Amino acid sequence: GDCICVMSQIQGRLSCTVIKGTDLFPKAAGGTSHPYCTVTLPESSEQTEVKQKTLNPIWDQFFTFNIYQPFCSVEFTVHDNETGDFIGKASLDLVELADQNPHENQLELQAREMQDEVSGHIHVSLQYKYTSDWDSLYGGVKLAENGEYEKSIEPLSKALEKMPMEIKLYEAR
Repeated sequence: GDCICVMSQIQGRLSCTVIKGTDLFPKAAGGTSHPYCTVTLPESSEQTEVKQKTLNPIWDQFFTFNIYQPFCSVEFTVHDNETGDFIGKASLDLVELADQNPHENQLELQAREMQDEVSGHIHVSLQYKYTSDWDSLYGGVKLAENGEYEKSIEPLSKALEKMPMEIKLYEAR
C-alpha cells in the first residue's frame, strides 16, 4: 500500500546494496541494454551507475536511507539509459526486514502495465535498523498478522501511547 507521509524525527535507517541484475529484457539496439537501477523511498531516491551493453549488470552499489515512517516499501526500478525504456520493477515492504538482520533478496522484476515486456531479477542486500520506539510496533503487527490478536494487544497499545499517528496509518492501509 502507499504510505501517507508523516514527517517526524528519523526512526530508522535502511542500508541497501544493489548487487546485480540477471537476464534483463533487452531494450536497446543489438539485443542488449544499458541498465541502471533507481532505489526509491517516500522521502528520497538514489540511482546506480549505468552499465553499458549488458543484460546482467553488476552494479554493487551501496546506499543508506533515513526512515521516517514504519510502513512503507522500498522500490527498485530498472531503466535503459539510452532509450529511457522501462526494464522492470520490484518492491519490498520494510516490515519484511523488521528483524533487523541482513537480508539477501533476489527480486523478480515486474511489469508496470500489461504491455511491458519484462524478464529477469535484481539481487539486493538490505538491512533495516530502527529505534526501540518501533520495536513494540513491529512486534505487535507481526503477532496480529499471524492471527495472535490477544497477544498483539499489549505491544500495540504500548506503541499507540508513543505514536498514535503511525498506528492509524497502519490501520488505514
